[in-house]
Amino acid sequence: MNHRLFALLILAGGTLGAPLAHAGSPEVAGRIAASLNLKPGDADALLALDVMPPQYAPMPGHMEFSGALIVRPVQPADGALARGAADLAAQRLEAIDRLAPITLRVQPETDHYIVRVPEGVSENELSAFLMATGQYEYAEPDWIVFPARVPNDTNYGSQYAHQRMNTEPAWDLTTGSTSVTIAITDTGIRLDHVDLVSNLVSGANSASGTAVAQSSGGAVNDLNGHGTHCAGIAGASGNNALLVAGVNWNSRLMPVRVSDLSSGNSSLSALQAGALWAAQNGARIVSTSYSGVNTSSNNTTGGTMINTWNSLWFWAAGNAGSDLGADNYPNLIVVGSTNSSDAKVSSSNFGAALDVMAPGDAILSTWLSSSTATATLGGTSMACPAAAGVAGLILSVNPSFTATQVRTILFNNVDDLGTAGEDNTFGRGRVNAGRAVADAYRIAFPRTLPFSDDFESTTFDVTRWVYRDTGVAANTGAVAEPSGVRSAAINIARRLESNAINLAGNSQPIELRFATQARGPASTESLIVEYLNSSSVWTTLATITTPGGNQSVFTQQLVSVPNIAAARHAKFAVRFRATGNASSDLWYVDDVSIAVPCASDYDGSGFADSDDFVLFVDHFERGCVGAGTGASGADAGCTKSADFDGSGFVDSDDFIAFAQAFNAGC
Repeated sequence: MNHRLFALLILAGGTLGAPLAHAGSPEVAGRIAASLNLKPGDADALLALDVMPPQYAPMPGHMEFSGALIVRPVQPADGALARGAADLAAQRLEAIDRLAPITLRVQPETDHYIVRVPEGVSENELSAFLMATGQYEYAEPDWIVFPARVPNDTNYGSQYAHQRMNTEPAWDLTTGSTSVTIAITDTGIRLDHVDLVSNLVSGANSASGTAVAQSSGGAVNDLNGHGTHCAGIAGASGNNALLVAGVNWNSRLMPVRVSDLSSGNSSLSALQAGALWAAQNGARIVSTSYSGVNTSSNNTTGGTMINTWNSLWFWAAGNAGSDLGADNYPNLIVVGSTNSSDAKVSSSNFGAALDVMAPGDAILSTWLSSSTATATLGGTSMACPAAAGVAGLILSVNPSFTATQVRTILFNNVDDLGTAGEDNTFGRGRVNAGRAVADAYRIAFPRTLPFSDDFESTTFDVTRWVYRDTGVAANTGAVAEPSGVRSAAINIARRLESNAINLAGNSQPIELRFATQARGPASTESLIVEYLNSSSVWTTLATITTPGGNQSVFTQQLVSVPNIAAARHAKFAVRFRATGNASSDLWYVDDVSIAVPCASDYDGSGFADSDDFVLFVDHFERGCVGAGTGASGADAGCTKSADFDGSGFVDSDDFIAFAQAFNAGC
């Protein structure tokens, strides 16, 4: 009998002739004892082998055993002492030394020990023993994981994903920034692909356990095609008259090859090492399109990336059509797959751990076979870099955003699908690049009062209007605009949202003025005017109705901004949207202004101009004091009092006060 097992039996109080535990365990216990540096008390942990049910079950083609575990000792912050250790330091030394004979490598950033499973011992048995010692946070398989792709050769030439994710409005504000790097931890990238080459930066190979820079021999060239396809989704060059457009056109792509096999199969530890390397070397966004997301070691790695390198880790939900379980992975962004109809793809994994969805069915992107190749593939592999690409656009608006800010902006601006609110099928919803980038822009570049636009430019000023649905345009419309020749056309499919206006601490009266004309809406249909409150929720400010049919003239509208904390904050914004049942029912909006009421805007038109001066002089000469009081005679034509200074009398002081205000402007 092995001398270590003999020592174990003595520690356990057993005898050479007595069974160590239940039938079948002595052989496994002996192999564990022969392979590790056992510690006092380990006999009890070995006795637990027969009563511990298997915790891990492989899924062929999705997650398979590799013959190794990822083990993390109990952390000092946990503050718990295991079975009589004198102190936390001693406990940690015991935990590490126990593993020493089987340790393959260490990932110091996450305190992960990659250990070999002894011959004749299963992953479940070694894990059960280690966890029974009480000195490890987790001991889970270093799973062999697979590229999360479902082959699909239909729908070539279509990039419907941009319409579903609403990237076109986002591109009005940013098409990506060279200051932002997105890492693709995958099978490599074709380095000379015409739609990728201009955006590539040096990467690494983590498959061997040691990162190898691209410059030292091209170790990041694609072996499989999967990585090239994912890279194009996140960051193929756009507007270059070539092939396809990625979500980001200008952000940098970092290839991190995690496999040296033509199949693309990798291990969790290689993926984790690659993601950490990417974060350490400037990648603020990391995209991993592999199975195996739902593990504690991934979550630990993601937390290290966020807290130490300000980097977000996106991971594909996987294509087994199974429940990922509880939401135990807050440091990862788990991405499921939708199709062109915004339905969940049946093979996409689901559950409480799911965060967001993105298009992943029949996605056209760059391909490996030549420098100009494209192909259509499907799976959560394709959804993951799409969502990561949206995060890259958010960060491109302001590269100083923290990882937490980027995640919050992404999560707060999804399109809710299925059951209202977060659910186990769609998570929070499908990502919306246009809304997310608009929100990022509001946070980064709010305006101050006054705000105005008469829509006379054929293009919208993005410093004023940061989001509009496809089709919203400054168009003539032949509707006799109140000023100029253009107005903004809104319908049930077209919303128009302003940039933020910083109203924090502003207690003055603030007025929103605009003019509307309805062309087609029925009497039950409305134009809804909303403001973005301090909780980032759109709240009704006014509802404009119509008798129905076509209005022939514009109606002036005046709405007061409420003087409440929910409205008076740094990200106040307004939105126009329509209710109804037909896209042909249009509301034309013109001459929008948000400002403190202007004293010299005497006629209340929203502008201080010569009309104000003429009207005031008329009222002054007539001595108008009865405005709005039902006066008769000379006062009957008074629309406003000429008592400009509020003294109760119309006299020379009023004329002087008005002239000063008019000359000062608004």
